[in-house]
Amino acid sequence: RPHTYVVGVYSLVNPLCGTAKNGKHFLMGLIRDATGEVPIRQWTFDEAQLAEVARTGFVWIGGQAQEYTGQVQVIVDSISAVEVEVEDLARLLPSTRHDIAEMEAELRRILGSLTHPAMRALAEAYLSNEVLMSRVRQAPAAVSVHHAWIGGLLEHTLQLMRIAEVTLPLYPDLNRDIVLMGLFLHDLGKTTELTWERGFNYTMEGNLIGHTVKGVILLSATAAKVGRESGHRLPQEARMVLQHIIVS
Repeated sequence: RPHTYVVGVYSLVNPLCGTAKNGKHFLMGLIRDATGEVPIRQWTFDEAQLAEVARTGFVWIGGQAQEYTGQVQVIVDSISAVEVEVEDLARLLPSTRHDIAEMEAELRRILGSLTHPAMRALAEAYLSNEVLMSRVRQAPAAVSVHHAWIGGLLEHTLQLMRIAEVTLPLYPDLNRDIVLMGLFLHDLGKTTELTWERGFNYTMEGNLIGHTVKGVILLSATAAKVGRESGHRLPQEARMVLQHIIVS
């Protein structure tokens, strides 16, 4: 609110160095936590400090809130980059309102109901990859378009799988295993396309390769590994349909 002094650690969004009419540089950007975001300005700012201020994506700030053209902004007295722990992200970034552990348990239940041995073995190979699943639990589904919050990818994926479970009985000609596995896989490449440790952004891999191509690469590697180690080889046609679901 206006006329309050703001002190604390926040996510720093889109920090830029502007130039005022008098030629002096100033800092502009947004600070954000799980409750929302607010613009910031620091009127006396050395442009050379911008890289250091933005280094971690999170900052400690002190400043006075004021109203400007009907919007509250914070005029910053002091600002410095800080390191934060993974467990702090749910407080410092927009986060799902749902229980992540419960969502993951439901997703595992659905995938555990697949009937074809090779499809079930493929699902288990993904689910047993703890590095991957750790990122599934944390990743947003996008930077800004939809489910752009911590846990958003898991929430989005589970929502689609719930819809499929309800509607699949109405379409008995569809292959339930392929539909459910396809929905699980369709955005899985976003676990490497996006980064959230320093606020939501794209990784180099995300910019150069993208989540659809990455998803197909991961599927090919995982299916081949399952075939070698378990003997459960996914039929070529089924693998191709899953690839199509990812790239389309």
